[in-house]
Amino acid sequence: IWTDVKLGFMALLAGKLDEARALVEEAREIAKDANRSGSIKEEAGIINGYLALTEQNYQQAQTFFETILTPDAIAPEASLGLSFVASGQGDHTTAGRFLQEALHWSAPFKTPMTTLLCLPAAALISKFRGDEEQAAALLALAYQHAESTRNLLDKWPQVTELQAELSIMMGREAFDKAWAQGRTLELDETLTTLADQYRPETGPDRPAAGRIPGTLSSGAASLVEPLSEREMEVLQLLKSDLSGPEIAREMVVSLNTVRFHTKNIYSKLHVNNRRAAVRRALELGL
Repeated sequence: IWTDVKLGFMALLAGKLDEARALVEEAREIAKDANRSGSIKEEAGIINGYLALTEQNYQQAQTFFETILTPDAIAPEASLGLSFVASGQGDHTTAGRFLQEALHWSAPFKTPMTTLLCLPAAALISKFRGDEEQAAALLALAYQHAESTRNLLDKWPQVTELQAELSIMMGREAFDKAWAQGRTLELDETLTTLADQYRPETGPDRPAAGRIPGTLSSGAASLVEPLSEREMEVLQLLKSDLSGPEIAREMVVSLNTVRFHTKNIYSKLHVNNRRAAVRRALELGL
């Protein structure tokens, strides 16, 4: 039974959707006959949820994931699935909350389902927030490391449509530039950055309904979207005379990671250059 389920996961990640569907159904029938259906319900539900996502059947996907994600359950694959569901339904605040949860519980283990697929989930949210460049970079990074999931991404309308929309919105030259930059990002650094960016002030527990991700600092209460702890660290260094490469060395991260944080800072402070960001930070007492 478990062999069928594991093979179903492998088929899903490889983009063999019909094969994954057949394997899960076979496992469910065998388990049912053996009175063991409860033991595979969660794993099969995750596979079926992602299959529903590839069909853009968000209601069905939501049902599968919510059945698994009970209030006390820790199931990052289901949390991530619900992030895609929320984005598909146009609720990007809820998408951010579920992405935070998936990142919190999955990033330490670095499994393909819950780390690489966090990147397109974050790209969908970035595009909604108007940061097409970041969305394209995150999507490029997902493809750069998608040896095991590339075929799934290519057959997932939510992902392929996002790529096409970004290319049109940004123009081919700007899109290609952002895509090239995304391919140079460090995967672990970017996942850590995203986990920090979406971390709620309430800690690792599932966020309460209506809470927007992000940590509030005492001087940032007037910001619609507060700066994360890591962004605050970059902001303090932006106030110095250090250059971008020097900031990267100070933080022991890549220059692209510093640029990634800096873009987020500019967006949240509603500025477009370093001097304006420092001035705005002083006005807010950051």
